[in-house]
Amino acid sequence: MLEKWGIRGNASALLLGLAVTAEAAAGVVGWVRQEVVQASGVSSLSAPAVAAGELAYMLGDARFGGGSTPGVYVQQPFVPGQPVRPVARTGEAAPNLGTSFDDASFSPGQTRPVVSPAIDRELGGVSFLATVNTPAGRSGVVFSEWSGRGTLGAVAVPGVTQVGGSNALLTVAGVPSIAFGQTVFQGRDSVGEGVFSVNAAGLPLTKWVSTGDAAPTDLPISGGSFTGFGAFPMVDWNESKTQLTTAFQASTNYLSGSSGIYVRTDLAAPKVVVETPKFLPGQNSERFASFLSPAIDDDIVAFYAEGTLGTKGIYTGTAGAEVSLVADTHTLIPGTSSVFSGFADRRGFAYPSINHEAVAFIGFDANGAPGVYANYAGALSKVFDFSDFLALFPNEQLDMDSIDLFRQGLSGNQIAFRVESFDPVQQTIRDRVFLAVAVVPVPPTWLLGLTGLAVLLLSRRRLR
Repeated sequence: MLEKWGIRGNASALLLGLAVTAEAAAGVVGWVRQEVVQASGVSSLSAPAVAAGELAYMLGDARFGGGSTPGVYVQQPFVPGQPVRPVARTGEAAPNLGTSFDDASFSPGQTRPVVSPAIDRELGGVSFLATVNTPAGRSGVVFSEWSGRGTLGAVAVPGVTQVGGSNALLTVAGVPSIAFGQTVFQGRDSVGEGVFSVNAAGLPLTKWVSTGDAAPTDLPISGGSFTGFGAFPMVDWNESKTQLTTAFQASTNYLSGSSGIYVRTDLAAPKVVVETPKFLPGQNSERFASFLSPAIDDDIVAFYAEGTLGTKGIYTGTAGAEVSLVADTHTLIPGTSSVFSGFADRRGFAYPSINHEAVAFIGFDANGAPGVYANYAGALSKVFDFSDFLALFPNEQLDMDSIDLFRQGLSGNQIAFRVESFDPVQQTIRDRVFLAVAVVPVPPTWLLGLTGLAVLLLSRRRLR
């Protein structure tokens, strides 16, 4: 059964009132966690996306008899009584295709959390990948809402949708991203792999970058050309809403096994953020060896990378600037005396989320147990880990891949993530989505008064 849990009462209002000041505060006192979705017995619940007060998630195959209808849903967790809004569900028509969604359309299986839907931070629409029957056979199709919400369209259909009006899209390899009505995803046409975009249902796709295109480099040698792309490019508008930038991971042929993180803004040539020959931040002995697909907010990208000597970490960067460290396997886990052992789970998933300059990510301790952490308000803090979950649900069991966070899991002072557990009494899987809200230090009254007095004195001094 699908359950909603809302925060109620004056204490909640106070909590949110404190939390909205988090970005201006120096440090975080802690995170208050609220369960907002539970899917009992459902085989899969995706990692959520959160933006502008809305939470989007995908419920998968209900073969275990949980009673929930598989589909993509949106809700406003801090609005009491707000109903869940279904975007697409089993049994409903798949638009533009003459067929319907079925249970398997929304089943991520072993690929989660990468089936997570994306939210348009500007217009409120949702984009997602679902498997349906198409005129060219059963395949993954990209769907997006237009005009904010309520108008759902199939925008990328393998074997049907035209790329630039000349050749057909062959496959969709990864889940989409959406910003200001522009949907971006990784796929393949007859020319090769590439990053595609579309801004309205029924219009030809545009291929932003393709295998064989010249690859940029900051090195004093030729950059060669792109040979492949990561499955999860991400698009975002800058704060002034004048430029659309897509961030993506790609491999190149200018050095053996070389790769990097790149951005392309509007129709300008791609730019490099970081590439494998570069040194890790603050080091002159270890270089980057590999990357996973990045997240982007404005023009700042966050990404997971590994070094040539075994260092693993979460980093941020912009085109033309030095890369910054968020946390790596030399960083102390907040509240402990031990360092992180890694950031990618056994499936190889490690996709941090970024909003403004804050970054949220999954980190693992020395025993391989995951937790959610954030570099937020100028400090690294723990959001949620195994011990927090077991304190809430002492009779349930977790494994090393139980906590998932994807690239749109952070928005303002909120972090949304998924936890899967096993109830040995009921013999059922329980998937939950939690929303954590930052609690920040509040200056005492005397300090606020002293600050006001100082401002007044400075103002009077300037008038003299």
